[in-house]
Amino acid sequence: MHPAYDKVPHEQRRTLEDFRASHYYKTLDVGGVQRLYTVSGPGPRTLVFLPGAFMDADMWFYAVEALENTYRILAMSGSLESFKVEGEIAAALAVMDAEGVDKATLIGLSFGGGVLQCMLQDHPDRVEHAVLSHCSDVRDENIAKLRKMVKFVRLVPGFVFQWLLRRRAKKYPKSSEWADFTRAYFRERLEVVDKKTVLRFVEDVARSDVPQRFDSHDNWPGEILLLSTTDDPISSPRLDALKERYPRAHVEVLAEGGHHTVFLFPDAYLDALASFLRGTMSDAQRKWDA
Repeated sequence: MHPAYDKVPHEQRRTLEDFRASHYYKTLDVGGVQRLYTVSGPGPRTLVFLPGAFMDADMWFYAVEALENTYRILAMSGSLESFKVEGEIAAALAVMDAEGVDKATLIGLSFGGGVLQCMLQDHPDRVEHAVLSHCSDVRDENIAKLRKMVKFVRLVPGFVFQWLLRRRAKKYPKSSEWADFTRAYFRERLEVVDKKTVLRFVEDVARSDVPQRFDSHDNWPGEILLLSTTDDPISSPRLDALKERYPRAHVEVLAEGGHHTVFLFPDAYLDALASFLRGTMSDAQRKWDA
């Protein structure tokens, strides 16, 4: 395992090791891009996990291992080759098709939450329920800001990005028992994220074809959970905008963990997610689960 995990408690490190050993990646070519994902669990209800930018499917290891005895789970890895929103939607749909899944509950975190908003707008028939986690609302103004960022990213030296990412990791709350693990995970993962990758992300998202308007989905039969944290600098300021867009949505705001609650406070994150999933079970699913 990566040397960054040397100071991580053995039980936490072992949990990730066991997940990686038991959850093998499947590969699917989608538009010339190799997409990786894992499949686990018996079903009959399927969950599809959409990751944050630059993240692998194993970012969901804690939730997947806790939920896979009840649900069938498809966990997507992000591609470092392309970040266009329409490409991410195509990948999710292609994986669902390849695994024989007509409709699923989708959980999207950060960038994955933005992808899910667009997928819910353009393909509501494929989404049973939706969890928009730690994300801002997709809108023209945000895309315009990314277009302005392109020049800035091109000018900033590559080592500055690595410094900024590592500096951010030092601010994890002391109350988290998973802080050392989170630092190690991001140190390992971000070693493959260089300036070219960041620039590709900003350029691709800025050029993405996103819906010009978003429906409130009042007549859509599914449920939506807006999941955030009080101290998340990305999603918390945009939570009211998401509530305005989806007025029927359930809202869960966790106490702390910033943008990385799924790593720093995995039990609290899992409790919120599992509670929503239980509340959206159909009668047939409840009988099967029993």
